[in-house]
Amino acid sequence: MKSAILAGLLCLLACGGVFVRQSARITDLRGEIAEYRVQISEPSPITLQSTARAESLPQVRELLAPLSELSPESLRSPLDWVMRHPKLFEAFAGLTLNQALTLAGEIEAPISFAHGSEAPPTAQAFAKMILVLFAMERNAEAVYQRFPEVANDSELRASLVVAWLKQDPEQALAMLEPMEVPRSEQQWFKARHALEIARDDFPAGFAQLLEIGDELPFRDQTGTAVFPVAVDLASSLLEAAADLDNAPARARVAKLVLRSLVAKQGVATARVHAEAVGLTTEILDGFFHESDVLGAGSDPVAYLDWMRTAASPEIRKLAIPQTIIRWAARDYNAAAEWLGTMEPSLTRDEAVFAFAQSINRIDPKASVTWAQTITDENIRRHAVSGMAGEWLRREPEQAQTWLDAQSINASPTHETR
Repeated sequence: MKSAILAGLLCLLACGGVFVRQSARITDLRGEIAEYRVQISEPSPITLQSTARAESLPQVRELLAPLSELSPESLRSPLDWVMRHPKLFEAFAGLTLNQALTLAGEIEAPISFAHGSEAPPTAQAFAKMILVLFAMERNAEAVYQRFPEVANDSELRASLVVAWLKQDPEQALAMLEPMEVPRSEQQWFKARHALEIARDDFPAGFAQLLEIGDELPFRDQTGTAVFPVAVDLASSLLEAAADLDNAPARARVAKLVLRSLVAKQGVATARVHAEAVGLTTEILDGFFHESDVLGAGSDPVAYLDWMRTAASPEIRKLAIPQTIIRWAARDYNAAAEWLGTMEPSLTRDEAVFAFAQSINRIDPKASVTWAQTITDENIRRHAVSGMAGEWLRREPEQAQTWLDAQSINASPTHETR
């Protein structure tokens, strides 16, 4: 029972984004939680037997008392403090729904992740959130009735609706309008529910997914939670999408699945699924055209190599430069190294031009030097003139000295003297 409750809590915490401002501690905390889940599978001083449940409320109230003396300034991570007190965590797991709601109500702190605030929530606020999340796992409707303000915080609202969808999907979906959930967020929850249906009844779930149409979302309302396309459904979804007669719907669903696979499983997995299904160039072009598919942890080399072999020439010309720009902002040297592997072509020229523009402010000398490697004479002349001209406007004396030493003329009609 304890392990099930903890698993549910961890799912809710991940969905709600509790750890967004504590990314450096995510791995450590997950390790501690995993270890703790093993520990509590053994006999514990605080049991979950019915005779012990009645004692859980005063136990937790006593354990929470020290939190009133803590402040955000004195504690870098209140959640970490909670995790390091096994008795408190065990007592949380032993609470009934009413007890969790009662205790949460006794804590005078807002139920919010404090968006946009530099100061972290207080330890009391974290304790209240954990209590509320435990209660959501048991009965999301009861939590909303007791604390309707949870719907005002986008991340807590996401946790509430996800839990509610597991308990009573029809009621959860019906409550989206009364809770004034933004439409884009409503569509994300509807799509999530459709995928759950597809696990047991694929035609029905896929049909519900298609009903969302052009509003089919990729990310949730926070922009951080990737659409939950599981690997075991990916091939079925891609095959079904490829068979659709409606071209926009076909492209939208396939793009959704591929983007989600890239974000969750990596570029290699997405490519394997796409090639196994035999997605057409037309469908893949829609996917590659959106270069923002690459997140901070993605693999630009694998993505660009895939694009070079699977995308149409028109899309390669557009998408490769955009991807290079995004990559260069994260890792200038790696992007430069990959550009060096490209064979001379118009696509390479466009990519080098984009790269030179993206690095002009941080390394103007390299920017001009890269522009000089463009093979097309007209593009090269325009690029060299543009990169040199930008530098001259910012640092005229330093730029002119270097350009003269390299015999480079910034005029658009001349590259070198």
